Amino acid sequence: SEQLDWAPPWLALAPAPAPRVPPLARAAARQDAGPGPPVLRPGFSRTWQRLADPTLHRPFRLTCWRLLHGCLGCKAFLHHVRRHQGLPPVADVMCEAPACAALAPLETLSHAFLDCPAAAPAIDWLLSTWAQLSAQAPPPRSARVLLTDDLDAWPGAPTDARTLALWTRLRVAVLGAVWELRCSRPAGGESFARQAVRLALQRLLGALQRD
Repeated sequence: SEQLDWAPPWLALAPAPAPRVPPLARAAARQDAGPGPPVLRPGFSRTWQRLADPTLHRPFRLTCWRLLHGCLGCKAFLHHVRRHQGLPPVADVMCEAPACAALAPLETLSHAFLDCPAAAPAIDWLLSTWAQLSAQAPPPRSARVLLTDDLDAWPGAPTDARTLALWTRLRVAVLGAVWELRCSRPAGGESFARQAVRLALQRLLGALQRD
């Protein structure tokens, strides 16, 4: 499960290099320099470039932009933020999907998109559709790959721009649709996952028609 203080993978683990300080100045200071600010991990800027595709549905792009920052408003994140701001905590931080009623899991980002029984079939559709369209094995079913588009965690990830653009459009459409429906809490009838796939296809077809 995710940690509430999870850091997105585009932040490097190592601090930024400290500026060069003359030896006499270091001796006069007599104090250890603190760690520098985090810097972008080399190569991760390409993830942002893929997300900047103007053909993507803008609200879905915003959803994935927030995922990259680890600040999408799932209940666990809102509870974490309010606690640090000294505000009353979120009253209910558990997933509200009917299939989760018995176990009442915490609504983290990974649960909302990957583990929740309501959304999981939509992710399965994304992976199987990608395999059919690309004639390649689907990526790992992990938050690092699916939620933050970290290709370093995907053995055999595509490298050409056109294939990566296809992957980005499918991924963003499905994740955006899942989150939009999760926030709107649609009525019963057609399953949540089927509604999410239908919405994702509508956005993808709309982009094709605009082209």
